[in-house]
This record gives sequence, C-alpha cells and structure tokens, in this order.
Amino acid sequence: MQTHMPIGYKMVNGKIQIDKEKSKIVKKIYSEYLKGKSLVAIAKALSEKEVPNANNKTNWTHSAVGRILDNTKYKGDEFYPELIDKAIFDEVQVKRKQTENQLGRTTQPNSMKNRSLFSNKIYCGECGEPYDNLKLLQTDVLTELIRSKLNVDRLLLRQQQGFFCVGPSGRNIFASQFERVLPASSVANLYPFNYSGKTDSNGFYLGRDKFGSNILVDFDKRDDGKTNPCILILGNSGQGKSYLLKLILCNILESGKSVICLDPEHEFGELAENLGGCFVDLMSGQYMINPLEPKSWDDGGSPQDKDAPIAFRQATKLSQHISFLKDFFRCYKDFDDRHIDVIEIMLGILYSNLNISDSTDFASLESKDYPILSDLYALIEKEYKDYDKEKYQLYTAELLQEILLGLHSMCKGAESKFFNGHTNITSNRFIVFGVKGLLNASKNVKNALLFNVLSFMSDKLLTEGHTAAAIDELYLFLTNMTAIEYIRNFMKRVRKKESSVILSSQNLEDFNIEGIREMTKPLFSIPTHHFLFNAGAVDAKFYMDTLQLEESEYNLIKFPQRGICLYKCGNERYNLVVHAPTYKEKLFGKAGGR
Repeated sequence: MQTHMPIGYKMVNGKIQIDKEKSKIVKKIYSEYLKGKSLVAIAKALSEKEVPNANNKTNWTHSAVGRILDNTKYKGDEFYPELIDKAIFDEVQVKRKQTENQLGRTTQPNSMKNRSLFSNKIYCGECGEPYDNLKLLQTDVLTELIRSKLNVDRLLLRQQQGFFCVGPSGRNIFASQFERVLPASSVANLYPFNYSGKTDSNGFYLGRDKFGSNILVDFDKRDDGKTNPCILILGNSGQGKSYLLKLILCNILESGKSVICLDPEHEFGELAENLGGCFVDLMSGQYMINPLEPKSWDDGGSPQDKDAPIAFRQATKLSQHISFLKDFFRCYKDFDDRHIDVIEIMLGILYSNLNISDSTDFASLESKDYPILSDLYALIEKEYKDYDKEKYQLYTAELLQEILLGLHSMCKGAESKFFNGHTNITSNRFIVFGVKGLLNASKNVKNALLFNVLSFMSDKLLTEGHTAAAIDELYLFLTNMTAIEYIRNFMKRVRKKESSVILSSQNLEDFNIEGIREMTKPLFSIPTHHFLFNAGAVDAKFYMDTLQLEESEYNLIKFPQRGICLYKCGNERYNLVVHAPTYKEKLFGKAGGR
C-alpha cells in the first residue's frame, strides 16, 4: 500500500518537486507501454533490474504499473509539476481504453463504493479545474485564516452571494445569518476611499503616503503632539535628503516666510538664483558680516536659563552681543580669560566712543554706523602705545601686545577680507551661505566664520521672526561644540517668533562620539517633524533607541528606497514617497537633490 506521494516526486522545503532520478522510471514506463509492452512485461523487467518502486522495494506488479499509467498527477496540477507531457498521457489513456475493450473488461460494481457520485463530473466554469481542487484551496485559505485568529463562516457553493454582500454596492443577501455588531469607528473605516494621508488646512504638498493619499503639511500647525515647527532630516547619502529639503524650502518661501540656508556642498546656489535669492560664498570675500554689528540672540533673554550660553541670558541687545563676541574671539584664537576680559573692556570703550549703548535705538542705525574690526584694533593699538606704567591700569602692556598679535590677521592681515568690513548682504527673503571652501580653511577661520553666520541667523530668527534656518550636512560642523550649543539653544526659542530650524545630516553615529553625544541629543528630541530615510549600515538597536522608533517603524526604512522615508510628526506616522510638482522640481537645479 502506497502511503506517500507518487514515485517521481519529492518534497523540498514544503513544496513538491520532480525527483530527477525516479522521474526517469516513470517516463520509461510510459515510453515502454506506448511501444507495445504489456503491464506484466514492464513489471517483470523492472523487478529483474531491481528498480525501486514508490515503497523503495524491487518487487513490481502489473497493477502498480497500471496505477502509474492512470495517475493524473503526472500531467501536472496546482500542486504537482508536470512530469509527463499531456499529449503523451492522453495517448496512453486512449491505448489503455482500447486494450480494455479488446479484452472485454467492464467496471466492477464494488470499484465505485468509495467514490463520490460527482467524481470527475463537476468542473469550475471559469478555470476548468475539478471540484476536488476547490476543496483543497478552501482548506488552504481556512488554514491561513485560523493562523491569523480570524473566525470563518463557511459559504459552501455560495461564494457568489458572499461576493455580492461585501461589494461596495452590495446588499445583505444572507439576512441575519451572518450579522455582526460593529462599532461606529469600524463602520467609518469601511468607507471605500479611506486611505492613510495628511491634509492640513494650510498645508503644502510633500508627496503621498506609499499606501494612501497625499501628504499636505503645515509645519506651523500646533496641537498636543506638535509643539514647534522644527524639522529633522536624516538618511544615508543618495536617499533623497537634499531633494526633500529643497522642496520644503520652496514651500516655506511660498508661505511668505524668509529662509537662510547653510550650504556646505554648494547644492542650493541654483535654487537661490532661480528664486531670486542671494548666494553668499563666504570664502570669496565679496560679502561680509560685520562681527561688531550688534545682533540679538534672544528677544528679552532670561537670566534664569542657566543651561543657555551667556549671550542668550542677557536682557539687552548690546549686552547680548558683547557676550557673543567673547565666545567669538575665543573661537578664533585660544585666548584665556584675562585676554577676553581685556577685549571686553576695549569693546565697551569702542561702542561708547560711537555713542552706542543699551539704550540706543538700533532700528535707526544702518550697517555703516557700526565699528569694524580695524577700529577695534586701532583702539587697542593706541592703548598699547600710550600705556603709562605709572597710572593705575586693569591690564598690562604685555596683555595688550598679545591681543594685538592674536587679532592682527583678522583685523588687518590676510584673513581680514573675511571679517573686517561693514555688513553688505542685501536684505533678502532667501539667503544661501556657501561654506564649501570654509571646511578646508584653518580651524580658527572656520570656527569664527561659522560663528559669525550663526549670529546673523539668530538675529533673523529671534528678532525679525517668520524665518526658517536650514543647516545641511550638520555632521561637518561637529568639531565646533560652541556653535552646536548655540544651534541647540536658538532651536528652543524659535517657536516664539514663528521661526523654525531645519537640520539635515547623514550618519547618526557621528553624533554618538564621546564628548559630543550629550550636546547633540536635544537636536534629535526638539524637532517635532522627523523625516527618516534609510540609514545605511547602522546598528538597528542604537538607531531605534536614539530616535525612539518602534521596530515596525524602523522596518519601513530598513532597506534603501530612494525618495521614500518615514515621516513622524507628533503621534502620526506616514510612509512618505517624496514628490515635488514639476514646476518646483525645475527650480532645484542640477546639483545634489535633483
């Protein structure tokens, strides 16, 4: 008695496949039979050659050969691959029928006792498959449903009525037989056009949900889960970060706000030109930000905020700026506290000589009304030359000499073209600071210029307001921890002035270095809006812990998908396919993010 699958097949990983060796036996039997050999002769030849049968025995019988010739599975069905060509199988069946007629054989009554009345008589009108195959399919579906913990109501031969019931325009054909009580929320979810999507009333188009509808976002919208308009964009190189950032900047400009962008790769120059903005190459010396022109770091600073830099805790504009200048000069040269204290005294004298104080109406002054670094140098030099040892002095001539030596290049030497001059950046709604060459400059020039740009950004964000500051490739600036501290602190304050900060960067591991980790953690927790692309080769647990992701959320971006990211905003999650309208895409230019 055969208790397994027919000879010629084998099971591999849960699927039935053809056994190359034993399939030769089956093909040989069909071939010999068509050549005219009888079942007895074929069985005798196989036994003599000790060929194993389906039960791995060598005693073949003519009935075993007959069963192989009659087995319809050899011509293939939905479970068994085709082993015998259908034409050959049909030819064998015709020959078998002719042989039976010649021998005068008839079907015995007891041969039908275990067979259904409808065997080999009912077929599907669509696919032509036997009714037995339908039952096998029903069993497979039932198994999957039970595995998914779903209850099943059998609709034997009533599938058509069931289809009419669940269709969008269906009706209840089964009356109360299968009725269920559904909550109102579940009924609402049955609506045919219910997709995952986001449609803020004043939102701009960012793309669509991968399995839903459009994503229209208003970054300024506030609710319990969205407390600020700040944005974080993270992802591996080439995943579409710059493309998304350019689209967001276009939308922000369209909303009526101003934009300032820090561009370390010169990818946003064409966008600025196409939108009538101003591209400022800081290393060219054409444009200047006067470090001595007072700028606000916080409108009405709070002395109680002990975690913020001193510039953020001063109450007046001049006090804030002098506190900033102390950090600025410390970044440029490693002056100690004594040098910084003397510079502070000199700055006080310089501003006093020009009648600039905490009570000055700064709105009435223009850029040319402020002192420049050469004025400060001239004042210190005069103090040094006129130094009188006989008089009581708070500082020594040696201190003044060391300060003059340290500031000479910035004020009068080779590096003065970057710092010494009045601010000449035109008032513009879209300013891009190109800092590509800056990254290759000396450390002191790079730190001082970056700090100077941040002062300009802070003034626009916290004084004028309604401004978005975008910092691309943030990881390139991690060596300047003072700058990171300032970025972190004006991120906390921008929402009060309807401003926002957009940070874009690559590898998360760059922010996990000892000494940097504590400063950069808030950069990931403050922004309400997170756009997370595939991170490349990264420790999944570290990535999920740092960004507070569920495993199911991480799996959405586990593999590279250009232009597709996980968008988090408050408690909402979207699998965003970023897409810019054609007319906006043409503005992006040919640099990165196209």
